[in-house]
Amino acid sequence: MSGFFLLIFRKKLTFKTVNFDEKFKFNIKESFSQIRDVFTVNSSSNFLVLVFSLVFINFILAGIGPLTSLAMLKFNPFSVNYGIAIMIFNVVLMLGMLAGSFIMGDKLKDWELPKLMIATFLMIALFAALVTHFGLISLIFLFSLAYISAKASPKVNRLILENVSSENLGKIGGGITTIFTFSVPFGGAIFVFFANLIGIALTFYIISILSLLVFLILLLIIFRQ
Repeated sequence: MSGFFLLIFRKKLTFKTVNFDEKFKFNIKESFSQIRDVFTVNSSSNFLVLVFSLVFINFILAGIGPLTSLAMLKFNPFSVNYGIAIMIFNVVLMLGMLAGSFIMGDKLKDWELPKLMIATFLMIALFAALVTHFGLISLIFLFSLAYISAKASPKVNRLILENVSSENLGKIGGGITTIFTFSVPFGGAIFVFFANLIGIALTFYIISILSLLVFLILLLIIFRQ
């Protein structure tokens, strides 16, 4: 779809010709400083805590997907086959993200990114605690998780666009994306490994406890500021 729209509006695209004779200089310290500036745009934000939260969320969500698929083999809450059960969870996840993207008039639009992170960890903790034995109830928190995540993503993009110059947008945006996504492969592999080692239900409980701990830590940090 992206390629289709780019093709249609290609004549309206404007860009500056790049001089390849100029040497491209990449300064890690300078780039890291710019990334830090993106997430410390006000006195109430904590760069390290915020970045850790975003990385850890990606880490956990990468494991929840395959774990949910494995859970449906043993803890299917529906009177349907395995494939349809997986589809139901995916549809709920998709509907939550669509609703979060299209509904603009809710109270979450005024929440800052740290508060959205706190709510996200709470939803992860509740979903992980309920999915193996209370699958139907867990769908409510899965929908809420997707809804809140859809609200958080544009705020990250807005911070980047508002606080990074057009010359450095690609470099800094790519650096931020790398930081947030480098943990994704590890999350899926580690949690699936634990699921085979100690069981699916226990692995979900570990995810729930970890998410709840981060939720409480973030809550204490924000109320202290």
